[in-house]
Amino acid sequence: MKTAPSVNCITDSPRPVVEVPFSIPSGLHSHAQPLRLAVPLPIGCVSDSIRWEATGLDGALHEVQHRVLAKWPDGSAKWTLIDLRYSRTTASSLQEQLAMFDAEELGHAEGTKLSAVRGLLHAWEPARDVRYNERSSSATAPLIRQQGDAFVVDTGKRIFRIGRGSHVLESVTGDGQPWLDESGCRLVCLDEKGRLHLFQVDTIEVEDNGPVRASVALKGKLGKTGLRISARLSFFADSALCRVEFTVENPRCARHQGGYWDLGDPGSVLVQELALEMVASWSLNEQITWCEQPNSELQTTNADYFSLYQDSSGGENWHCRNHVNREGHVKQRFRGYIVKNGSLETAGLRANPTVAMLGHNRYIACAIEEFWQKGPSAIDLRGTQLRAATWPVHFDDLYELQGGEHNSRVVWLDFGDGQLNTLDHLSWVYNPAVPTVDANWIADSGAIPFMPNSLVKDGPQLASILDSAIVGPESFFAKREAIDEYGWRNYGDVWADHEAAFSVDSGTVISHYNNQYDLLYGMLIQFLKTEDARWWQLADPLARHLMNIDIYHTKEDKSAYNGGMFWHTAHYHNAATCSHRSYSKNMQGKAVSAPGGGPGNEHNYSAGLLLYHYLTGSVPARDAVVEMAEWVLAMDDGDQHILGWVSHDPTGLATCTRELSFQGPGRGASNSIMTLLNAWIASSNSLYLDKACEFIRRTIHPQDDVQQYELLDAENRWSYTVYLQAIVFFIELTRHATQYGAIRAYALESLLHYARWMTENERMYLDHAETLEYPTETWAAQDLRKGVVLLMAASLCPSDERQAIAEKGTWILDRAWSSLATFPSRSCTRPVAIVLQQCYLQQFFENSANVYSFQASRPAPQFAWTTRSSFVPQKLLVRRQLGSRSQIVTFTTRLFQPIFWRSKIRKSWLASRFRNR
Repeated sequence: MKTAPSVNCITDSPRPVVEVPFSIPSGLHSHAQPLRLAVPLPIGCVSDSIRWEATGLDGALHEVQHRVLAKWPDGSAKWTLIDLRYSRTTASSLQEQLAMFDAEELGHAEGTKLSAVRGLLHAWEPARDVRYNERSSSATAPLIRQQGDAFVVDTGKRIFRIGRGSHVLESVTGDGQPWLDESGCRLVCLDEKGRLHLFQVDTIEVEDNGPVRASVALKGKLGKTGLRISARLSFFADSALCRVEFTVENPRCARHQGGYWDLGDPGSVLVQELALEMVASWSLNEQITWCEQPNSELQTTNADYFSLYQDSSGGENWHCRNHVNREGHVKQRFRGYIVKNGSLETAGLRANPTVAMLGHNRYIACAIEEFWQKGPSAIDLRGTQLRAATWPVHFDDLYELQGGEHNSRVVWLDFGDGQLNTLDHLSWVYNPAVPTVDANWIADSGAIPFMPNSLVKDGPQLASILDSAIVGPESFFAKREAIDEYGWRNYGDVWADHEAAFSVDSGTVISHYNNQYDLLYGMLIQFLKTEDARWWQLADPLARHLMNIDIYHTKEDKSAYNGGMFWHTAHYHNAATCSHRSYSKNMQGKAVSAPGGGPGNEHNYSAGLLLYHYLTGSVPARDAVVEMAEWVLAMDDGDQHILGWVSHDPTGLATCTRELSFQGPGRGASNSIMTLLNAWIASSNSLYLDKACEFIRRTIHPQDDVQQYELLDAENRWSYTVYLQAIVFFIELTRHATQYGAIRAYALESLLHYARWMTENERMYLDHAETLEYPTETWAAQDLRKGVVLLMAASLCPSDERQAIAEKGTWILDRAWSSLATFPSRSCTRPVAIVLQQCYLQQFFENSANVYSFQASRPAPQFAWTTRSSFVPQKLLVRRQLGSRSQIVTFTTRLFQPIFWRSKIRKSWLASRFRNR
């Protein structure tokens, strides 16, 4: 689709293959921090064996660590993850020394301006002579080595030992001195009855092992609680830092009795406390040192007990009904945090603390990411014991982890030596620098489909909407504050404020959006395009919320739910005690539709998670993409449905929209196709792509009678344009998979068949407002998708038709933007989510150069289409069959065949409900 970016080839040896421009926000912190940088690359540009270096760490070329996350079909690298280190002091001096660096303005969440240091990443072919070693000043040996059943990480500053058993870290040493006593560092839990449980490590896997960064993944049980733990420990060269990311998982299913998904469900697990605990090797603390905010006053005490506890967000709406527990009560006791220092007590609103205990010329310092945002949180010291509590016992309630729910937190530990007169060395944890590759490089690489060049300027109407999303009283930041979208379960999600317009509930409507229209993907595209950190500050927590809370991580429920994504909470009603799970028993008698809740095929978005994986290296994000695709496969598998005892036929649950009988173009089939495509890209497993092809053949045909679908029925059929966009993405994403040429041609002809119908028949939704239940701003936003679909189709159609289709698309887009601008509610969450999804596509397909390059992906036409076979979902088919006497006889005969029973018991939904219990 895109031509390869220009490369800067140099004849000296070793010869740079390509130079990638990148930037790092500077002026934040003086202490070095580990950084990760995602680098997209054009097809055929860089092989896996290429070495990387960065200009910009101390004025010289330095080797950096890289890992290929994705490859093009020819085996060349598509996404590479770069690890490097950065400090303000170094970067500031570089601006004076190197002409290739200059200061640029970057936005920040608080509106301040930060300079950005510009540099180059060099991919180069190693020379076969000694000059290679002269060019690299960093160590080339991996940091991890195996020692029996344990793994030892030697960073050059500290030696960390990780083994099986009940330790997260068995020991930390340096210069022959230990930092921890024999109990090491453990993850401990108090259950609802106060019984102690320890994390028992079952498996250890090395994920990264290079000269700059090492990562180890641990998995195991949390005692006898029924919970599981996944932990990732990261270590960094020439550093005493350890990053501990752990996820507590409830693999049970919810019972969702009556179709309601409230807190207090029998599948939940209740606990009093979850904390990372360690005891220092010295017998007596010489001093406890802390600061409550980065760069704030350093405070000290010699008291035997210290506690810094965040009870609520500290915001004006800290006691919001958003925080109700299983009994419908808000249990936060006070606004903000308290510090207990022996007998003294002080208070504040929002803490970003770093705490250290010192002894024998050594110290252990601790910081917890998103301390106040994902509270309750606490750092406690009693004697020489330190507890970093992500579910602290101080809270006036039990913590409830629902069936299929996860909770992830990150704790940073620094095992330092010498006297401690500042805690700035961990202050960056609360506002880390986020490096970015040049936006034009990203667009030109072709690694992100249809990514526009950053030189394309936003029109005034689009610019106004985008600005309002990140600045001011209607921004997503302000919406967080409005319903206090904070706490470990809520932080990252976005308030669905549009639901208040027609609500019958009193007060502020608490409604959660749960990533509808893949809001995450739209935010990430804006971050990459603009390099504005505010978009990252929205997208990053949203991605982690989605992975933990919005996806139903269980294998014990029915196949139509296991591993799926919960859709937004019910329209126009308070979420009450259903949290982020659609329907609450409190909605009985007033819900606008029948309960059932649960994950649904029409609300299934994984593209943002896949892009997040490429930008961060997040393994859980990649796993979630595959998990959601497995859900799609299982949902369609008739043998896993209760009716599988009668019929082997597909259920059709993955491809229906609005009602089971509609198996045509709609968002149900669209989201399933896109989810399968994303999993195929993430895993290279052709099973997912083959199923996507099956779904396309099932739901569209180049000779469809379009009129039969009544696509002008806006309330029921508006989402056919979502489907057509998925077809365009299918054509693009499979362009290098030559074995799928026939289905690509089939998809293209189907797209053009519908585009021709749209050109003749499509109209603006609000021109016929009488057909709409609620003629809101959302319909104006949805019209944008119609115009974009037509521009997409025009870019692929024969030249003699292109102008007519493109003109209709442009006409719709112009009217849609004008209409949207008339609504004061245009900054509500839903229309903004749709705009984010469509605006970059419009910018790409309005560029004639892009259209010309996209034409190259047009598959060769094929006209010998077979007649579309009629698909009948399993449920409807069984209903027909059991109306026939012969079919009843056939089924009764099968019941007496042993092979039939073995197969059904093995794959039945009943077996899945009781597995692992």
